Amino acid sequence: MNNIVINISNINKIYSIYDKPIDRIKEAINPFNKKYHKEFNALYNMSFKVKKGETVGIIGKNGAGKSTLLKIITGVLTQSSGTIKVNGKISSLLELGAGFNPEMTGIENIYLNGNLMGFFNEEIDKKLEAILEFADIGDFVYQPVKTYSSGMFARLAFATAINVEPDILIVDEALSVGDIFFQQKCFNHIKNNLDGVTKLFVTHDMASLTQMADRIIVLKGGEIAFDGDPLEAIKIYQEEEHQKKIYKNINSKNSIEPLSVISKFNHIEDIHLTGILDIKIIGHLFLVNGTPNESVSTNDNIELLLEIEALRDSEGECVVGLLFRDKQAQMLFGENTLNKILTNISIKQGISTVSIKFKWPSIKRGEYTYTPGIGEINPNNDLEHNIQCWANNIGKVYSTTGQKHDCLFSLEIDEINIKKEN
Repeated sequence: MNNIVINISNINKIYSIYDKPIDRIKEAINPFNKKYHKEFNALYNMSFKVKKGETVGIIGKNGAGKSTLLKIITGVLTQSSGTIKVNGKISSLLELGAGFNPEMTGIENIYLNGNLMGFFNEEIDKKLEAILEFADIGDFVYQPVKTYSSGMFARLAFATAINVEPDILIVDEALSVGDIFFQQKCFNHIKNNLDGVTKLFVTHDMASLTQMADRIIVLKGGEIAFDGDPLEAIKIYQEEEHQKKIYKNINSKNSIEPLSVISKFNHIEDIHLTGILDIKIIGHLFLVNGTPNESVSTNDNIELLLEIEALRDSEGECVVGLLFRDKQAQMLFGENTLNKILTNISIKQGISTVSIKFKWPSIKRGEYTYTPGIGEINPNNDLEHNIQCWANNIGKVYSTTGQKHDCLFSLEIDEINIKKEN
């Protein structure tokens, strides 16, 4: 039992919702105890335990109760009923800027937070150099924090939080505002330097969670929908985010005929489209093993459905392609029908559906965006084709393959022999 640092038992959090501010006064002075509010259950009968040194991710839709739960654990809010026991010193990054006085300088706020954590100024003096080195915001540390950008705020807040020797570190999306290099720096520090610290994370970065979390709790409507294996949790969350949608398969012929589309495609804004746009992509639907999803694993059957709007029949053969990029916008892999020598593909005037099917490769865990495109081969010159439409970075997927890759792809080694030399 001493190994349990957070023990939550049957907690509920109920908010009173008033239509108008004056209703609070009416309710307070009404002699007949008339109620002017509605009750909203932010958390409902929630129970779970967290062990010492465990890393737990918490995910769910907006309004699922994630932030409310963390605020109750940190003592910012009080539960309406139930019990919570916390054994250890908590350092938290909740709402950006929480716990910082905007009128004080960065240095003064470091000492303020350290004092609130129970440290004397002399003890903070010894930690100051490490905090400033990690935050890396230069002379801005001597300026009032109200002048900081959100990224600078995140740098200082995280550097302070990890250097006050917490037993429990709680982070609620605070790192999402930092640049990618600082995010990498933070996650590397968490992985390599906070082994004995219990960590709770709320984030929408599923790729990071799969690498760090021992388990993930999925919240839905203020209740725990799942608590367990990270990969399974992410799949459940993604299935909830993208409910099953009905769609009609295209004809088996290479000619893509207009059809009555009953799919609920994800609409593509024009800002994502480049090209001539006589034939353009107006919707997309990413299916993993037949179900709308953003979480993919090695050898999953992928089908990308594209809703096409053509102002005219294509004049020549069409080329359909797809490429994937990483967070740094580097083009990593993809394919097109020209390379695969799939000929006689044409698109008719009207609304059509294109289906691209492939198996997900064995690729490093991470977040990737996809960009489909349609080209039209010049009927007078087979070596030229016009870009009708690129739909740039219209969707993202999380590769959660169970196999660990240090590089982007794995190399299949067929055989290793060791020969001892005399």
